[in-house]
Amino acid sequence: MSSSPNPTPTDDDLVARRADVRRTTILLLLAQWGPGYQRITGDGVRYVAEIAKATPDEWRWLAEHTAAHPEVWQETTPRGHDEWFQLRAEQGRQAYADALAAFQRGDYPTCRDRLDDALAYGNLVEAEWVRLHHHVTRTEAQASDGAAATPREA
Repeated sequence: MSSSPNPTPTDDDLVARRADVRRTTILLLLAQWGPGYQRITGDGVRYVAEIAKATPDEWRWLAEHTAAHPEVWQETTPRGHDEWFQLRAEQGRQAYADALAAFQRGDYPTCRDRLDDALAYGNLVEAEWVRLHHHVTRTEAQASDGAAATPREA
């Protein structure tokens, strides 16, 4: 039996997830803007960090990441702004659909990961993301207690 009638994700868990989502968001901006700025200015890190409004720690992380992975500067598929927007919207819809499917089959860790992806792609706002994580945690606790958890589209 769970120790709390309404279990919620720990603050530490959501803080760690937010940090991972933030890094993913920066990597998405890197993919979109990095190659062009690197090609034109030779300082893609600076421009991506500025676009992302990166903290000093995030700026350092981005510099370390690009130094360890110089292939990020290679433009894979040139896209315009609207194409990037459409791609991210589709990726966000897919991540949310994958989260719902994982929830419905009781795969709560995958559900949480896909919710994080949906947030990174801009398909969820922060408050909704937090609410959904809370719902998943409560449902998982009910399921582990043997209660009949009824999946609902959150």
